[in-house]
Amino acid sequence: MGVVGLLAALLLPSLARARQKGRTTQCLQQVHQIGVALRMYADDHSGLLPEDPPFVQANPWIPLLRPFVGSSTHLFRCPADNFGEARVAAGRSSYVLNQYTASGNGDSQPYPIFGPNGGPIPAHEFSQRIDGFPRPSDTFLAFEVSNVGNAGPGALWHDDHTHPVTWGFGWQHVLADIDPTRHGRSADYLYADGHAAGTGSAELQRRINEGDNFSLIAR
Repeated sequence: MGVVGLLAALLLPSLARARQKGRTTQCLQQVHQIGVALRMYADDHSGLLPEDPPFVQANPWIPLLRPFVGSSTHLFRCPADNFGEARVAAGRSSYVLNQYTASGNGDSQPYPIFGPNGGPIPAHEFSQRIDGFPRPSDTFLAFEVSNVGNAGPGALWHDDHTHPVTWGFGWQHVLADIDPTRHGRSADYLYADGHAAGTGSAELQRRINEGDNFSLIAR
């Protein structure tokens, strides 16, 4: 029994790491497939990505992508998302769109956001044109949705898109929108050129702490 226990102690961590790696790989594949579907949607809609307007009580981008992903719902459920099954059952997703690339073609934020001193936060560019980003390989289209504040099936309206105009207030505001540690110390992200990649949370937190809002359209 001692030998069996020793072997189990040696093997279990390896099995856990292999399971986590498998989930991460599957998630990356799904994020990439979502990127392909977004590209196909844009090709059919004059180059525009699906719009996810503020204050909408649903995830309009998910049904908009249905014609391009088939009937399967697994694509919108990250295997490492503890609430993924419940989210999908509620018509939602383990993934969330970047508001800067999914909320209209205006040149400024669609509603005013005010800072702690009462002054407005400077507006940033919004654009849905998939071929219009100056640096598509550095522009985020989608993130892994947060479990903070909306744990469970993701029943709150705001888990369909991020609120990056608030991210300048600090890392906690980022965590209210996205989960940067879903795969241990990293998460998977979709970029405007269609590639999916994992990025460590420490790197993203460093950027926020240095005043670099990584959700902005890269220039």
